[in-house]
Amino acid sequence: MDERVDFTIDPVNFAGLPEYVDQLKREGVHFTIILDPALITNVSGYEPYQRGTEQDVWIKWPTGTSPDEEETGNDYMLGYVWPRGKVVFPDFLKASTQQWWQDEIVKYYKETLKFDALWIKLHKKKVLQSFFKFHNVDRHHKLFQTLANSEFAKVCKQKFGEVC
Repeated sequence: MDERVDFTIDPVNFAGLPEYVDQLKREGVHFTIILDPALITNVSGYEPYQRGTEQDVWIKWPTGTSPDEEETGNDYMLGYVWPRGKVVFPDFLKASTQQWWQDEIVKYYKETLKFDALWIKLHKKKVLQSFFKFHNVDRHHKLFQTLANSEFAKVCKQKFGEVC
């Protein structure tokens, strides 16, 4: 990744990576990439973010409650994880978001890097910590409790155990 931004390759430190991966595959070695579904918002021309915005795939604050709305002009739920800057999180409960995510992965595979496996990593505790750190904790404490006890969290725990 370039600056830890999903669907990118660092052109300096990893120049020639696609060709190297092709060589590894010819030698029988499999290559796994890691994606963290937290997309950077402050990189000009970052197409996965632009397409996601066009398709309305991001998790949003309830109308009128975003602590960043004056700054950003939208109600996206922003956080801080791996890339430098504020990130948005895909709302995977929406079928359209699931399709967008699949399309981004396929596009990256076809046009950039022919990986063999994909590790999708997002640590819920890290995401919530980013909200607590950069937003008014008291004002949003009830919302975070709601997220942690949401239907999504319950389904996740039923399917995957305590990793959720």
